[in-house]
Amino acid sequence: MSGIEAACREQGFTLLMCNTNNEVDLEQHYLQLLSSYQVEGIVVNAVGMREEVLSHLQQSLLPMVLIDRKIPDFPCDVVGLNNAEAAETATRHLVDNGYDALLFLSEPLGSVNTRRERLQAFRQVLTAYPQVQHENAELALHQPAALDQALRAFHQRHAGKRSAVMVANGALTLQVARSLQRINLHWGSDIGLLGFDELEWAALAGVGITTLKQPTWQIGYSALQRVIARIESSDLPVAEQVFSGELIVRGSSQPLR
Repeated sequence: MSGIEAACREQGFTLLMCNTNNEVDLEQHYLQLLSSYQVEGIVVNAVGMREEVLSHLQQSLLPMVLIDRKIPDFPCDVVGLNNAEAAETATRHLVDNGYDALLFLSEPLGSVNTRRERLQAFRQVLTAYPQVQHENAELALHQPAALDQALRAFHQRHAGKRSAVMVANGALTLQVARSLQRINLHWGSDIGLLGFDELEWAALAGVGITTLKQPTWQIGYSALQRVIARIESSDLPVAEQVFSGELIVRGSSQPLR
C-alpha cells in the first residue's frame, strides 16, 4: 500500500482504498461506490477475490491493473512476484538443507495462477532430485481439523526422513504454524517450514519462520504507475511486470539433525 500511496502523491492523484475482506456484499457496495465517485483507474489485489466479482470488474471498462493474479480470458496489465523464480529459490533452499520429503501446501488451486505457478516450479525443480519425495495438498483456509490431519499424516508417512512444508501464502502459513503447535511438531527440529510472504511475527515464532518476501513496495508503486500510463493512453499493449522476491532465512528451515 505504501508504494501505491507514494506513486499517487508524486502524480497528484487521490487514493481511495476499499477493503472488501472477501465479503460479497462489501464487494458489490464498493463496485457501486467506485462508479459513483467516477474514479479514473483502479489497482486490484485480486488474490482471493471471487470470480463473479472479477467478472464485474472486467465489465467496468475502467483502466485497471491487477496485482499478483491474472484473470483467465481477460487481457489486463498485471504486476507481481516472479512466482516461478521465487518457488525455485525456496525449493532449492530446502533441498540444499537436506530435506528429502517435501509438501507443497496451498488453498484450492482453482484458476489462481500464483498458486499454480508456484506449484509448477516446485515440481519442476524436484525433477532433478529423484531422491526427494514430494507431494502437494490443497486445503481451505479455515479448516483446522483437516489441516491437522494432513500435516500429521504427511509427517508420519515420511517417518525417518527430513520432512518440510512449503506454504503458498502468508494467511495459510499462520494456520500451519497454529496446526503444528496443536499436533506438537516443532519447526526447526521436528519438521521444516517455509512460507511465502514475509510476516510481521515470523521472526518471533519459535526459532523463526523462513519466508519468501515479496517486494510489496515496488509492486504497488509500479502498479500505480502502470494504471496512470493506461489512463493517459488506452492503446498501450497489455503487459506483465514481475519482481524477484527475497528469501529470509530463519531457524524453521535449518538442517534437521
